[in-house]
Amino acid sequence: MKWRAIGLIIVMLSFVLAIYYYPLLPKRIAIHWDIEGPDSYAGKIWLFSFPLFSLVLWLLFLLIPRIDPLKRNIKKFQDVYEKFCILILGFMLYVTAFVVYANLYAISEAHYFIVPAVAIILYACGELCKYAKINWFIGIRTHWTLTSDSVWKKTHKQGENLFKFASLLLILALIIDYFTKSGEIIYFIILLILATVGYLVVYSYLVYTKRKR
Repeated sequence: MKWRAIGLIIVMLSFVLAIYYYPLLPKRIAIHWDIEGPDSYAGKIWLFSFPLFSLVLWLLFLLIPRIDPLKRNIKKFQDVYEKFCILILGFMLYVTAFVVYANLYAISEAHYFIVPAVAIILYACGELCKYAKINWFIGIRTHWTLTSDSVWKKTHKQGENLFKFASLLLILALIIDYFTKSGEIIYFIILLILATVGYLVVYSYLVYTKRKR
């Protein structure tokens, strides 16, 4: 129950932030940035899409442990799951605050604000993999992990290491970008996440087929 209250407070803070700063923002605000600065604008009413999305996430986080056919397994790592939910909602509050700040003060280099937060999320994904038990909604869910407990465990052990390593690589890449101003950090993030997820999917398949032999 405690995490639900904390999560709801975070969501409400997102709404309060949006309501308070809404009159102070220009009619059109930046809502997306690339390496060179804002590349997408919309009416400032779009600011409320961030707290609304947070509210949807909070409701979804509440629902998952109730509807999962393997809910008994989720209870085994409930504490880690709840902390992860709070972290994601906190990230959304941070994004809302950044959008406000960036539009009030014309921030162009958004990646210096967002990438560290993404690195924290990736590290948390690694922690979640460490404790997650087989279920239908949380973790690395492929056909092969969901049909074999041993494949699930081996894949999530790999996931723990890879997500944590990816988070460290992301911070290192950001530091290099800061000094070199190469502007390649966004592409690196995309490739890093795709490579991590792609590897884990293939790995789960290989472990499954090896087990079947």
